[in-house]
Amino acid sequence: MKKVLLGAIGALLLLAWGCGGQKALDKIPADYSLEQAKEDGCIVHEDGDITCGQELWQQFLKQTQAGEQASVRLGFYYSPIEPDECAPGVYEKLPEEEKKASLFLKDLEFDGQQYTLTFLDQGQLSTRVYEYLMLYEEEAPNAGSSYETCTRYVLTHTDKLTWQQIEWSMLSAAGPGRIEHDTVYRDYKGREFEP
Repeated sequence: MKKVLLGAIGALLLLAWGCGGQKALDKIPADYSLEQAKEDGCIVHEDGDITCGQELWQQFLKQTQAGEQASVRLGFYYSPIEPDECAPGVYEKLPEEEKKASLFLKDLEFDGQQYTLTFLDQGQLSTRVYEYLMLYEEEAPNAGSSYETCTRYVLTHTDKLTWQQIEWSMLSAAGPGRIEHDTVYRDYKGREFEP
């Protein structure tokens, strides 16, 4: 009984730590930084690739695959666009928010049956509910790619999709062919440009 109780307490502490014991998303200050996200135990992606919290993600997967409730906070950081990354005259025309670093936080919860993703959308809390967390692993499409392999976990409404189908649907933007999904974890291996 003592081992079970200690195990349950440990799981709760890890769960609380995984969300950083943080405030609700709409209560986080605007100046919340990448460094704070890492210190608070978020699973952090920088410019599209995971850089912090891999162990927390593995624990989240272990719990959800066992049908247990679990939650994590995800941080998606994007570096500012620099003038030398743009064609002449383009940088000056970019919106000011694209010239600054940005950090987007999302809470991912599993209640034993489904996944709920909560995030701020134009200052308002928004949620999406999904039935499946799909794993997609791929090798680089060609020798000129900036990575060798990529592992993605993607929330979907069906378990019958390939990553290629999702990619093609993204080309249709918000049209009727768009497949609703959310990528919540991405890990590139052998990447030329590490964040």
